[in-house]
Amino acid sequence: ATRTPPLRTVPDCQLVSGELTHFSDNFRTWHFSWQAPATEGQVNFYAVAQAVNGTGNTNGDSWNWYGGAVNTPFPITVSSLVGVGDAGPAVLSLSPARPNPFTTGARIAFSLARSAPTKVEVFDLSGRRVTILASGDLAAGPHEAIWNGRNDRGESAKAGVYLVRLQSGGQTLSTRVVRASH
Repeated sequence: ATRTPPLRTVPDCQLVSGELTHFSDNFRTWHFSWQAPATEGQVNFYAVAQAVNGTGNTNGDSWNWYGGAVNTPFPITVSSLVGVGDAGPAVLSLSPARPNPFTTGARIAFSLARSAPTKVEVFDLSGRRVTILASGDLAAGPHEAIWNGRNDRGESAKAGVYLVRLQSGGQTLSTRVVRASH
């Protein structure tokens, strides 16, 4: 399978039909940046330059391929072991519930730095679990859980202060939420 690498171009070059090229006669050089994919493997680049003589036609112009032959790949091996080092511990984030206090429902936004088994639970201040809002393997990125103010049995929770606890990847975060009387 061919992977299209994410490229960032500058004003003097463009991506056309999967090929990166410059389009200005005012520059002999141009540049781009490429971000390696997060997965390990090999990515092949193909480099060719056209040498033009400036006569306005293609007579005398030539194509110069990397490796001296058409379609010679320039392989780049993406590996977590190549000068990258450990990315550090996964960073979890848990936002305060909105609205807070709430009467009918509170949104709890959280984000995972990497895919992991995750659990979002609501506890009362005595430490008893009220309900589970999310449980399972979640993908990296932003997520949202909604607490409707009810416990695991579907009964309306009493007005008061509750603790929302997020556990993922061996880390735990918590935030408080207030259930107002309705």
